[in-house]
Amino acid sequence: MEKQEIIKEISAATNTTHQKTREILNLYNKIIERSLKKNKKIRLSIGVLKVVTRKAKLGRDLKTGGKKPYFIPEHKTVKLDVSKKFKKELNKR
Repeated sequence: MEKQEIIKEISAATNTTHQKTREILNLYNKIIERSLKKNKKIRLSIGVLKVVTRKAKLGRDLKTGGKKPYFIPEHKTVKLDVSKKFKKELNKR
């Protein structure tokens, strides 16, 4: 789902303009980004967003048939720990 589709659905459900909905969604995203940059966890109904550090490792370049290793430095990334409740809903048949 694209951002524009989300804006359209929220706008229709709340009877607000697309512009106002876009501003609110952009603010929501900025708040999440700012919190993650401060290493804060964000609890959502679908789970928890958190910053995790990936260890440095050696990777393989598949373009060369995996023969040439290269170094991947330690880096931070965002992880979503999905809630049990959402997993249960997702896997209902």
